[in-house]
Amino acid sequence: MATEKEANLARDLHADTLAELGAHSIGVDEFELEGKKTFGVVAYVEKNIDGLPTHLSIKSGKKETQVPLLAKIASPFKPE
Repeated sequence: MATEKEANLARDLHADTLAELGAHSIGVDEFELEGKKTFGVVAYVEKNIDGLPTHLSIKSGKKETQVPLLAKIASPFKPE
């Protein structure tokens, strides 16, 4: 399971790649995965994207962590 700090690091490191894959907004949130609470990256997309990973890898010192990635279908924000 990932901490909020690890999830923010994963978002920072992988934001460009996620945007290239079609994410129009990228955030960090706490959610439940496999019955346990964890922090993860949330990629907001307009439609399902093939090839979107389920986890983002980060390295902190010698420790490698797999941060969960959750895709949510949502329309991009349109200013009024």
